[in-house]
Amino acid sequence: MILISPFIFCFSNSKAFCLSFFKKIHILPNAYYIMNSDSEDFSTGRSDIHNQVWELINESPIFGTGICGDEANMHEMAHSLYLSILCTYGIIIGFMFITFILIKTCRALKHSSGLNHQILVLFICMVFPRGFTGGDIWQSDVFWQLMGIIFMINTNYKRMLQ
Repeated sequence: MILISPFIFCFSNSKAFCLSFFKKIHILPNAYYIMNSDSEDFSTGRSDIHNQVWELINESPIFGTGICGDEANMHEMAHSLYLSILCTYGIIIGFMFITFILIKTCRALKHSSGLNHQILVLFICMVFPRGFTGGDIWQSDVFWQLMGIIFMINTNYKRMLQ
């Protein structure tokens, strides 16, 4: 028991430290609320917003609603980078834009190495998953930083071939 007590003391202190840290960065209260709520809807209201965005997309599927059309029509942003693109540009151009981004990202992954590759992977991990739950194409600084990194890597690769 004497040998175990320091570990228990350290674990309880680290657990308290982690809990206080998560409270400071506002992760724990939301996660704690969602996990302990009786509701089966874990979307925190985003599913209703996404349904409204899909209605906007269906109203103007070819040309979209224009820049910030989701905010102008709903008075709220789409809370999804991908839905925002489809709402802004329409289904055809929106899917072409998303496909273009994915192709350029894959090409940059293929042609990058070393630190450039690591930074690219970091930004991909920050942008693509987050695109489902938050952000807007015009308000996402990290998205545009990723586009700059992709452009830089692809441009440098083209220069190397010449």
